[in-house]
Amino acid sequence: MVNSLIFLLFFSLFELSLSDTEKIIFSFQMFRHGARAPFFGLENGKDKFNESWISEEELSNIGKRMLYLLGIKSRKRYIINNTNFLSDKYSPQEIYIKSTDSNRTIESIYSFLQGLYPSGFGPELPEKVRYLNNIKYPPNIKYHEEFDEIINKYNLNETGGALPYKMNIAPIHLIYKPDRDFELYDERYCPKRHEIVDKAQKSNRVINFINDIIDKTGNLFKDLEPSNNFSFLYDDYWNLYKYMDIFLCDDYDKRNFDYIKNIYGENIINILREYTKEYFDMDCFYVNFPESDKEVGLVSNSALMSYILNWMSNAKNKSEANINSYLKYVIYSAHDWSIAALDHLMRTIFNSSIEECSFGCSRIFELYKTNNEYYVRYLKGDDTIKLNLTYNEFVKQISENIWDWDKVNKYCGFEDKKREEKKTEENKKGKGIAYHMMIVLIIFDVILIIFLIAYCRQKRY
Repeated sequence: MVNSLIFLLFFSLFELSLSDTEKIIFSFQMFRHGARAPFFGLENGKDKFNESWISEEELSNIGKRMLYLLGIKSRKRYIINNTNFLSDKYSPQEIYIKSTDSNRTIESIYSFLQGLYPSGFGPELPEKVRYLNNIKYPPNIKYHEEFDEIINKYNLNETGGALPYKMNIAPIHLIYKPDRDFELYDERYCPKRHEIVDKAQKSNRVINFINDIIDKTGNLFKDLEPSNNFSFLYDDYWNLYKYMDIFLCDDYDKRNFDYIKNIYGENIINILREYTKEYFDMDCFYVNFPESDKEVGLVSNSALMSYILNWMSNAKNKSEANINSYLKYVIYSAHDWSIAALDHLMRTIFNSSIEECSFGCSRIFELYKTNNEYYVRYLKGDDTIKLNLTYNEFVKQISENIWDWDKVNKYCGFEDKKREEKKTEENKKGKGIAYHMMIVLIIFDVILIIFLIAYCRQKRY
């Protein structure tokens, strides 16, 4: 009897553990690009602290490594640990990849994909075509012996790889700036945002920060600037950003700082670390995404959330129909403000936290199924769950709060999208009509001139 009870208890626990096993149905992952060179302030390849960079804004080698490791982490989460979610090889039916049109975000997504789909899992050629000349040598290229050397060097025929090391390639869909669907957090693209940000940049909070950092660093900034005074920090917020950003990039890449150490002493490095962190907290939570501004996340991400809801709905329907081939994973390589704006939307709707986004940080929406119930969670790249709700409640809250285009356009001061398109079409039609009328008038004028010439000749004779 006791043995039977133990067996039943064990079986019940086992069955419960199986029923509690979650199944991921869909994932959307947005990440910031990896560590980069300073945004601006380079002269002859060197920043204001005399550290060398290839070019402004470009992804550094450390930044590439960061995103590669993030890709490995995602591979473990979605392929190795969830074998029924994604294929171990790239499949265009399963994955959609987006990136802003910046070198650093494009290189970041390439680095990420090397981790998600590493060499060895790329496309292969069937054995029966590996040795055919029209495969080995493109028909419009004259045969060269080095083709054979390369094929043999990488054992392409033996391994069957279409590319060396069986590398993977995948299409990346670019978001061109300015983009109203994805980048209305940017004050350059939304006039209303510009008013809010400009006011915050000139506030006493920023002035007090400048006073404090000058007090702690002495003549450092004045000595580094040609104007040889501190007015440039007060006159233009972006000059302050420039120096904080340069130091952050140098520190992230673990530069030596020999130039400023030798002149100002080693303690200046710790002071700059402290104030750089404080600056970017202020820049995120006070200047660009203040808690009092409840609208920035909604105007910035309503379009994105509509896409996410549609992707989730499609994935849920496919799952319920036991269809395994569908869009399961959307990856978006973006910027710190992209993620801060998304956090802001989630804070506005669900009261979740907004956090400053360092290089390589990410945010993830997952739709998963447990006990025949669907749930949505919003989590950080380190697996910290910021929100966990039933699918129905998540959809309800998002749908009730996100803005339609009329509201977005009214907030930013844009014309309605449809009116813009209609106006553009009318302008095209107007130009077309004007062009045809001009042709008719020219023909009429030519006929009239010919008639007048003939009439004059007739009168002469």
